[in-house]
Amino acid sequence: MILGVIPARGQSKRLPNKNLMNLGGDSLLCRAIRSARESRLLAESVVLTDYDAIRRAAISLGARVGIFVGGSTPFKLETMPAWGELAREIGCWLHVGRVNSGRRIRDCHAA
Repeated sequence: MILGVIPARGQSKRLPNKNLMNLGGDSLLCRAIRSARESRLLAESVVLTDYDAIRRAAISLGARVGIFVGGSTPFKLETMPAWGELAREIGCWLHVGRVNSGRRIRDCHAA
């Protein structure tokens, strides 16, 4: 099974709300979700976000949604168990961005 991951963080510094911007009638988020659905390679896909407006938009488009945890490495490592608990509680995927890969795998597994 191949899972398609659509990273859709909010609060871009260079182009705020870019994932929700309308380009030619559809948002970037809508285009990504549609492309994932149309792909013959993906068994399923999930939108990972840290921004409520993107989460709501993805759900309204019928997408599965997970949690993207950003921030400093100390913050992520300190809060990962709580994020893991929340993800299990609501039944969604959890992605912790940019922590040393081996350490991230071990810590996500433990969370």
